[in-house]
Amino acid sequence: MSLPARFDVAGPHLQPDRLGIWPVEKGGFGLDITYTGAAGYTRAEAVETALSANGVKCGLRQELHDGWTVRLGPVDRESMLVVLGSLVR
Repeated sequence: MSLPARFDVAGPHLQPDRLGIWPVEKGGFGLDITYTGAAGYTRAEAVETALSANGVKCGLRQELHDGWTVRLGPVDRESMLVVLGSLVR
């Protein structure tokens, strides 16, 4: 699956509080984009909505201790870099 060179995320500041990247067996990468605190759900939901609108299969998960994670993948290397470039500024 491939994303456009950049995707737009409307809403509040969306740099993640925690980010996990791992290779998957059949090629590509999985990503966990985690937000915490009072605005964590709103931030995670904005990212999940933007990814879904661009055709990326992802899910929103509630974590322990007031956290929300958007999990996606597997995605190819280029898509992983697009997601990182769009969220980490």
